[in-house]
Amino acid sequence: YKETVTRGIKWLRDVQDPDSGLFGDTIGHTFLYDHAIASLAVCEAHYFSKSPLIGTNAKKAIRYIEHARNPY
Repeated sequence: YKETVTRGIKWLRDVQDPDSGLFGDTIGHTFLYDHAIASLAVCEAHYFSKSPLIGTNAKKAIRYIEHARNPY
């Protein structure tokens, strides 16, 4: 089980845009929902592992969500 989770988190780290923090592409109207689910997974992985590498990915993911919010 642990190996599968580790591979999944590694994959998420590999597909995350290093500049914007977005997981995946902005294709379709559900990309932000998909990004939010991936962000939750990375945040949980950081919580349990305390890895600073995963923490960096989690911060970038959350920052993307903050910038995508409606200002109203």
